[in-house]
Amino acid sequence: NKSKEKILFDLLSETGSSPYKQSKCIDKILGYKVAKIERKLSQKYRSYDKYNDPTNKKKDFGAQAWVDLNAEVLQTPYSDILDALLELELENLNHICDIGCAYGRVGILSSVVFKGIKFTGFEIVKQRQIEATRIYHELSVENSSVFL
Repeated sequence: NKSKEKILFDLLSETGSSPYKQSKCIDKILGYKVAKIERKLSQKYRSYDKYNDPTNKKKDFGAQAWVDLNAEVLQTPYSDILDALLELELENLNHICDIGCAYGRVGILSSVVFKGIKFTGFEIVKQRQIEATRIYHELSVENSSVFL
């Protein structure tokens, strides 16, 4: 049995596959329910580009929350996150913060790439924060949290 860490790195090292296909596959392996959550959000709240439109009957989120976007548009691909993390200087790095972290992909990768480094994410959409926290718990991701 391969660990989820090993599967993650195997998928990220594949060539020829688009970063978005890789990310969708990784999300599925990790157990994320992004499509389901985003579908429910789009049924309840106004689209990100219509948040100031009073003629729209859906609820106003109260802020521009980027609702009604495909996961590929909403989230940064894992490969891009990994590239960014690998560019960081490790000597002085002990905490990574992500404002608008969506489902907390940075927390997943930072926990794998940098053992012991703390990750704090902030997300305005409660359902995304709850899902990130659920996944962190299921995967026993340490030192990573997402807050509203």
